[in-house]
Parts: sequence; C-alpha cells; structure tokens
Amino acid sequence: MRRVGWTVVVVAFLCGAGIALAQGSGPQQTLQVSVKPAKAGTRKHPRNVTLNVVTRTVVPPGVTKPTISKAVIDFPKGAVYNGGKFPHCSEPTLDGRGPGACPKGSKIGSGAVDAFAGPIEAKPRVTAFNGPGRNHVELFLQTDTPVQIAQDIEGTLTRGSGPYGLRLTLPIPQALQVVVGLPVNLVSFQTRIAKSGLIQAASCPKSHKWPFAITAFTTDGQQLHGVTTVHCR
Repeated sequence: MRRVGWTVVVVAFLCGAGIALAQGSGPQQTLQVSVKPAKAGTRKHPRNVTLNVVTRTVVPPGVTKPTISKAVIDFPKGAVYNGGKFPHCSEPTLDGRGPGACPKGSKIGSGAVDAFAGPIEAKPRVTAFNGPGRNHVELFLQTDTPVQIAQDIEGTLTRGSGPYGLRLTLPIPQALQVVVGLPVNLVSFQTRIAKSGLIQAASCPKSHKWPFAITAFTTDGQQLHGVTTVHCR
C-alpha cells in the first residue's frame, strides 16, 4: 500500500499576519504551538494536555524552494509521553495495510499537510498513531487526489537537552521527497494530539513560558530553525 505523493506551497497567511521576508533572504521555518490546558501538574501528578503543532516553510520570491529530508521538534522540560500505556501501531502495518489494520485505541490525533511537487498541489490528511517501543509516533499521510498518497512517517522520541525535555526526530521517507520525478516542497504541516493521558505536563518554568523549537534539514544541506513559546502556569 506504499504510494507516492506529498507536500506544499506558498503561505499567504504570513502576509496577513504582517510577517515580511527580506529580499534575498533564504527560506525560513515557522512554528506555532498551542497546549490546552496551559497549566502544568507536578512530577507525581502530571496534568493531561492536548497539543497542536503547526510548522510552515516560507520561501521569499526568487529563492529555490527546499525539500525537507528530516525534521526535529524539541518539547519543553516537564513534557511526558506515555506511549507505553496505550495500544500501538507500526510503520510496516500502516504502509502495508493502512490505518484500518491498526489496533483499536492506537489512534492519537489528526492533522493536515499542504504541499507542492512542481505544479502539483496535494493536501493529504494526517492520522497520528502511537508507535511501538514506548517512544515512537506514526504520522500517516493519505489522499487520493491529485495523486494517491498512503505513506507513514515514523518519529522517534529521545531525551532533550538544555531547556528541552523531549526531542522528536522525523526522517522524511524518500517517497515523500520526490513525487513523479519532481522534488517536494513543504509549506505547512499541522498535527493535533488529543489522546487523553498520552501527553502530560509535569512542570512550568519560572519564566512561565514553555519553549518549543523545530529544525528542518533540507536535501541541499540547509538547516531551517523556528522557535516559539507557550505561556504556562
């Protein structure tokens, strides 16, 4: 069930938000995160939260649009992922038989992608699953138009450093980097994780701001960085 397709476009959103790009500057990665409720628990009694993440690749006019080969997202200290407490689905299952073959209760969220491969725009839906081994997340992309897409991205969670407690590494499969012989250019990727008890917040720093960061690695060797904070208490 492994099919090709993926990825994305120019973002008018940024113009509406008043974000200007300098002429001649390179591609930029933006990051928006919301956490609900924005109130942490404690180490002994962490609080369940839902998480919504949106990242966009913004390219100034006249600059070559990059193809992303890997993305790394950092989450704040005190973030807890309870993957071992829930059913899981695997990358081979998703790519081979699709979401319908995943165990009941393994779905953890959903989202959407907007992307271009040359003149072809695709908007796959994203279905998120808890992955195996307590530290994996599966993001399954699927659409039937204008091309068929049915491809999983498996992310791995590891311990973070500095102000970050968790790091999610997402290698982009080759089938999502090149479609019908054309490089894919990501502009937006949104995912909401809403499984109760899967993600918890155990602390809020003295600054009352949870830090988040993303680094997008491109096939031509660039590293595009984006950071944001979420007010917490």
